[in-house]
Amino acid sequence: MKFPALITALCLALSGCSTSPALTGQTAVNGTAPAMDAAQQLQWETLLGSWYGAQSTHDGRRYEWIVSRRPDGIYRLDSRFIDSDGEIKSQIEYGEWSLSGPIYFTTPRAAEEDGEMFEIGRDGPEFGIAYHILSLAADEIVVKAYSDNSVFTSIRVKFGTTFAQIDQAGGVDALLISRDEELSQ
Repeated sequence: MKFPALITALCLALSGCSTSPALTGQTAVNGTAPAMDAAQQLQWETLLGSWYGAQSTHDGRRYEWIVSRRPDGIYRLDSRFIDSDGEIKSQIEYGEWSLSGPIYFTTPRAAEEDGEMFEIGRDGPEFGIAYHILSLAADEIVVKAYSDNSVFTSIRVKFGTTFAQIDQAGGVDALLISRDEELSQ
């Protein structure tokens, strides 16, 4: 009878030890989100506003986007694909964005396509998208998607810029704005 009690006591003792940070080499965590340091705050502020990008896709279409990030963590992504024959397929995505070190996250919540709004499912790997910030300047950002290693370069444009304005102006150049100009408005 003593033998099973000894084994039980030994198992309890070992299981208690295995979760001890001192014995497993793990460091204790603080349990709260750390405050942003000055560098992180500057990254956050730099990402605010509207950004435009365009590039070719593997199937020969042109992909264009305008992402507008607000200080409350909400974003709007207007995107369109333009086929070689000029046909355009557009979508607007709404969601939340965040930043942690060099990682930029988006969490889509809803989208609008062909005038119809739909909720984006909250399960599966497509729910959140993480990007590694390769470079971030006041007027240009380059990110790499963790999911497929796609690299996206965006330039700062006036807040609220639309594709209609870009098309009407004959390109994005007339809608570029520096971070300093944006802050002064």
